[in-house]
Amino acid sequence: MNSSNLTTSQQELLRSLPERVPVGKLDRIWIFTAHQGKTRETGLFVLSLLPEAGGEHQRALVTLRYQAELVKNRLVRTDSLAEEGRAPIEQIERVISGVVARAHEESGELVSARIEGREEQWLKLLAELGVQT
Repeated sequence: MNSSNLTTSQQELLRSLPERVPVGKLDRIWIFTAHQGKTRETGLFVLSLLPEAGGEHQRALVTLRYQAELVKNRLVRTDSLAEEGRAPIEQIERVISGVVARAHEESGELVSARIEGREEQWLKLLAELGVQT
C-alpha cells in the first residue's frame, strides 16, 4: 500500500495518531483498506500497545474506527478509539487473522508494521506510505 492507496481520511488519521497514542506506546499497527460508498467511507486501524511495567507478555489491542461522509459538499470525519482487550504476544497474529477473516470479502490489502515504540520506525512507515508530516 502506498499513498495512492490511502484515502485522505486515512492519511489524516495517521498524521494525528501520535496526539492520541504516543509513538512510544505503539507496538504494531494494522491498516485495513477503506470501504467506500457513494457518499461515505468507513475504515479500521488496529493497534497493539506496549505494556506498562510488569506486563511484558501481553499487549493491549485497540481499534481506531472512522467514518467520513460528504455533508453539504464538505467531508466530515468522525472516529472512535477503543481498547478491545488484551492478548499474549504469541496470540496477536491469530487475533488479527480473525479480524481479517471477519472483515468484508473485499477487504483488500492489509498493511502492517512493527513500530516497537520507536520514533524512527513510525517515521519510516509514514514515509513508505507517502504520508506527509
